[in-house]
Amino acid sequence: MRNNLNICLILLCILSNPNYYAQTGATCASANVISLLPYAQLGLTTCGFASDYGPADACGGAYMVGDDYVFSYTPPINAAIDILLTNTLPTASVFLLDGCPDAVGTNCIASEIGANPSVACIPVTGGTTYYIVVASAPLLLPPPVPPIFCGGFNIIVQESPGGGSAPACNLDYTFSSIPHSPAGYSSGTSLTFSDDTFSPFWVNFGFSFCFDGVLYTQCLISANGYITFPGCFGVVPGGDPNPNGYSPYSISTGIPNITNAPGNSIMLTWQDTNPGVGGGIRFETTGTSPNKVFILKFDDVPMFSCGSSPSSNYSAQLKLYETSNLIEFHITQRTACASWQGGAGIMGINSYDGSTAVIAPGPPNHNYPTLWSESNTGYRISPNCTGSACSIALPITLMDFTGESLSYGNLIEWSTSSEQNNDYFILEKSNDGSRYEKIGILDGAANSNEINSYEFIDSENLKDQTYYRLKQVNFEEEETVSSVIVVTRESEYSVNLFPNPTNNNVNVSIDLKVPILCKFEISNILGLVTESTKQLRKGNNTIVLHEFNQLPKGIYSLKMMNITGEIIAVKKVIKK
Repeated sequence: MRNNLNICLILLCILSNPNYYAQTGATCASANVISLLPYAQLGLTTCGFASDYGPADACGGAYMVGDDYVFSYTPPINAAIDILLTNTLPTASVFLLDGCPDAVGTNCIASEIGANPSVACIPVTGGTTYYIVVASAPLLLPPPVPPIFCGGFNIIVQESPGGGSAPACNLDYTFSSIPHSPAGYSSGTSLTFSDDTFSPFWVNFGFSFCFDGVLYTQCLISANGYITFPGCFGVVPGGDPNPNGYSPYSISTGIPNITNAPGNSIMLTWQDTNPGVGGGIRFETTGTSPNKVFILKFDDVPMFSCGSSPSSNYSAQLKLYETSNLIEFHITQRTACASWQGGAGIMGINSYDGSTAVIAPGPPNHNYPTLWSESNTGYRISPNCTGSACSIALPITLMDFTGESLSYGNLIEWSTSSEQNNDYFILEKSNDGSRYEKIGILDGAANSNEINSYEFIDSENLKDQTYYRLKQVNFEEEETVSSVIVVTRESEYSVNLFPNPTNNNVNVSIDLKVPILCKFEISNILGLVTESTKQLRKGNNTIVLHEFNQLPKGIYSLKMMNITGEIIAVKKVIKK
């Protein structure tokens, strides 16, 4: 009883304090001014700030009844912002207004209530002063203790990734198979999940990562095997993409879609895992800039309603690479649990609007409704487009940085419209997109406001795909790294298709120097459709693929490989 009385006296003293209204954050008149984004504060509280604004005010309602904390922000230009709350105790609400809540004419721009509420992708006008109000919900205690109308919170206010503009890259990625090479599973920061929830906080990469042409620094991790991003483009149908929010588990449609599947997401394997009963989920960032790697680890996590045993639990890792923006999946073990959801699981990436998806190559088909299992496999997802927002700024004005496959090598060219203190360039290449080597040094123009052009021929150890990046080094030996380009070399085989588009069959004309046994794989966006093997002779061969006569209208990929798995050609076929 004495402790309860002390609580009452403390609250009474706070609320009757005559200096309260001068306290920063108490009201609009004394708002905590946010002068620059991104803005982050941890360990804030509404306790001692009273309830100055209520249900009758703009943005009001049942959740503007507790004590409130007020921020103000005046954007310098038109933009879009996110307001992210975490560690709210017990629950809270966040409101964005274009004036003080109790002022005449104030408009409610956005609001959200609940545990860790957030609002994202909110357009704001340059020069307008906005007010952000965080209000706490009453904490009801047993009598005779009165309710506590305050609580704690963390807040992040940031410009929305991408500035509110839709991703321009149209999910332009290439999937390829790589050796299984996971990091150690025991290291990293552990995350605590209930079943079907998101991580308890936004997880920072430790660097900027470009996904689909938009630059991000953090993600939200789902207990069900995927990540999504903050800002304008994250869509989780039926879910709550906020820290500790609900992450749906039910899979009933293959991607691409955003009516059933999470959008703007990287699906290591979207499935119904249950870390609440066993295993561990960890993350860590390794390496040094500009070559850091963010690693997400699912370690021996049981599938929901399928028991828990080393032979059936899920272990896999997602790796995100700084600078190159490569994505890697390393699947140590994935066993389909047919007794729950038919063993549904999807491995790939899904666009923000559900129009496009890129699926891990098969077989097996890694999309719904295929029941698939595998172990010790690796996949790389290479970006073919980064978008201007993801280009890393150099102390030069880089007009272009391109590569072209020629008969005698790869021609790498770049040009600048201005250079300041530029000593030289280092051109680096990589065959796997992660380990780079120096292949050339070219002198810079020092200081220049004219257009300067550079080129380099790479003719050594060329692969089907070669990655290049540019380092600019100033006279103080400080380095800055460009974004990455990829040069793809055409096969030495001569392959032609006709007719294309087609109403019926497709004829394939292949000119060979030696006879080979050729495998033909036809696939669409959902995965492998059909495959066949044919013996081809030296010289010109014309093969009729009758399979297209039976296929529905759509866009298909025709892959041709020799007996060792070397890709002869990949062609797009349109069936009318």
